[in-house]
Amino acid sequence: RVEGRGNHLLALHFHFHPDVRLEKLGGSNWQAKRTNTDSTMNIETDRACEWQAISGNTQPILGWYSEMLGKKAATFTLCGQYEGSLPVRLTTRFIIQD
Repeated sequence: RVEGRGNHLLALHFHFHPDVRLEKLGGSNWQAKRTNTDSTMNIETDRACEWQAISGNTQPILGWYSEMLGKKAATFTLCGQYEGSLPVRLTTRFIIQD
C-alpha cells in the first residue's frame, strides 16, 4: 500500500538473475524460468499497472546484472508503472512451481 494524496507516477522493478528467462503468459501473468532446470515461478502482477520486461537497455540503463566491477550481462527486469491517485494498494504474487 502506498499512502499519499493526489496523482502520482509509481514504478516497480523486479530484477532477475541472467540465468532466468521471463515470458508473458497473457493478461497480467508472467513466468520466470531458470535455464537448464525445470524450475519456474509464476508472477501475477497488479492489473492497475502497465507491465513490460526490459533487458539490456541503455536509455534508461535497465536490465543489467554485474557480478563484479567491469563485467556486466543483460538480464530481465520486470517493470510496472502505475499512474493515478493515492492511496493505492498494488499486489504482485510470486508462485513457485515445484
